[in-house]
Amino acid sequence: MSRAATRLWSRAFALACVASFTVWTAAYTFLGILALYALSLGVPETWIGLFPAASTGCGLVAQLIGGRLLVRGPRTRLMRWGPLLIVAGALLASVWPSPLALFAACMLLGSGYGVTQTGAVVLATEVAPPARRGEAVGIYGTFTTLAVLIGPPIGVALLQHVGARVVFLLTLAMATAALGAAWALREPPPRTGVAHSTSARLHPLVYFAALTLAGMSVTWGTVLTFVPAYALGLGLSNPGLYFSAQAVAVVALRAAMGGLSDRLGRVRLLIPATLLVVVGVGALALRPPIWLLLLSALVYGVGYAAFHPTTIGLADDVSSPATRGTALGLVGGAFSVGVGSGAIGMGWVLGHSSYEVMFLVAALVPLCTTGALVLAARHYGRPPQSLDHYASAPDLAAPTPSPGQPRPG
Repeated sequence: MSRAATRLWSRAFALACVASFTVWTAAYTFLGILALYALSLGVPETWIGLFPAASTGCGLVAQLIGGRLLVRGPRTRLMRWGPLLIVAGALLASVWPSPLALFAACMLLGSGYGVTQTGAVVLATEVAPPARRGEAVGIYGTFTTLAVLIGPPIGVALLQHVGARVVFLLTLAMATAALGAAWALREPPPRTGVAHSTSARLHPLVYFAALTLAGMSVTWGTVLTFVPAYALGLGLSNPGLYFSAQAVAVVALRAAMGGLSDRLGRVRLLIPATLLVVVGVGALALRPPIWLLLLSALVYGVGYAAFHPTTIGLADDVSSPATRGTALGLVGGAFSVGVGSGAIGMGWVLGHSSYEVMFLVAALVPLCTTGALVLAARHYGRPPQSLDHYASAPDLAAPTPSPGQPRPG
């Protein structure tokens, strides 16, 4: 295979990563203060989950609609619409400090990052070499995680020392930078392959990949919504440091996890990753000291790092050009479903029990969803040849390259 055929970095891929970083820095700066700011506006603790749920719900709708639009429309168009919606949300929150305005701003924020994410991730997979698509998604996702690393702690620090309006202005500035990256993109040609399927029906494993990512993101919705107040009670003065510790592990390992999924198989990698997520979230139920709280964030981050590149890579493996936008939009939207479900559902659990019980319940969810994917992968096996349009596409559980075929990477 020629060097050009395996080269990952290109202008389009780099700009997609920059757009991802700036959009998600805007989003996580906003989301990182959401619980604390909502409490300061008088929102009851058990209702806080409604605000991230509004964001993630709109993000899901935006990603699904965006996936359908990508069948015929350009990816760059979606990447330009999204930041404008985030700018509108940040302006609304900054000029009208009320729960209603905050709720509406969350809806605009979610719609903005959902639209941008769909266009950017499809573009990133289409310009990447087929044998390195898991690695490509991992690198692309690392830029999202960099946003988690810096967004929440910066947002919380600004909220505590300057005020919420400055946080919203930073959100606006980062969204504007994302718009600039999107305008600098030139629409690349769509990816082509052999033996394309023209059917618009999604392969069943796409739904199980989406379910698996949703199960993991239930824990993320729980952590994102409830750890800030919980960590303050445990003595962590800046709760954003928990998210920074989690993000350090994800930034360090996400690309490597994507590469491992190319080599070892998507499902095989998700089993140990799920166990790490369970341990990381379950440890929160111990009311840990600060050192153990941050260590649990690192463990959680190691498991978290595998989920996005693996589930998105799996959906891409079993998709044709006619279904890729919808499939990746569905899997990306499943993340939003999980976050919203975790925020609302675990808020209900907290209202009827305790933080400890809530974290234990949340930790059980990915065990169930990953188990369903394992059973589905055994049932459906390797995708039909009409959809497996790259000879180098990895097997779903344990690939066995044909004689003479080089391993990806």
